[in-house]
Amino acid sequence: RARRGTVLRGALVLTLVVLVSTTASAQARTDVVTLANGDRITGEVSRFQGRRVEFKTDDAGTIYFEWDKIVRLEAAREFEVLTSDFRRLIGRLSTGQGTLVITAGDGTTSVPISEITNILPLGASFWSRIDGTFDSGFTYTRSSAIAQFTLNSNTTYHRPSFVFQMTASATLTHETDTKET
Repeated sequence: RARRGTVLRGALVLTLVVLVSTTASAQARTDVVTLANGDRITGEVSRFQGRRVEFKTDDAGTIYFEWDKIVRLEAAREFEVLTSDFRRLIGRLSTGQGTLVITAGDGTTSVPISEITNILPLGASFWSRIDGTFDSGFTYTRSSAIAQFTLNSNTTYHRPSFVFQMTASATLTHETDTKET
């Protein structure tokens, strides 16, 4: 019984540490999207999915814009832009006629929107550069007195010069010793 309590306490502590360490701090939402109908919306570009831009706002929640509906996009934060020819560009975003303009310290690069495969925001703080998933599970089989706790994590850390990815998985199994008399 003492051993099972130790295993469960250890698993609980590990779960709490991972959950607390993956909490990202909130940033100001200062990106601006101007639509073809003239609407201007302030928020935060959070990612690029397919042919859509995911845009988070304080008042309207998350909005998805199709690229062809965006007339102008201005984002002062830095982003990592991946292209279909495997280029990796880092800089601030704006739009041109059918292109995405990436402005970095060494100049500007225009990329046709059709060549963009992914856009990832690079936040200023350590925590905002981390992206990932975490899941856990617990099962207990009464007939065999076996308890099992699982943890899985996939974490990516983005820097302008590299990307670090870590995948971890753990399974803790506890079986109660039973004696027959």
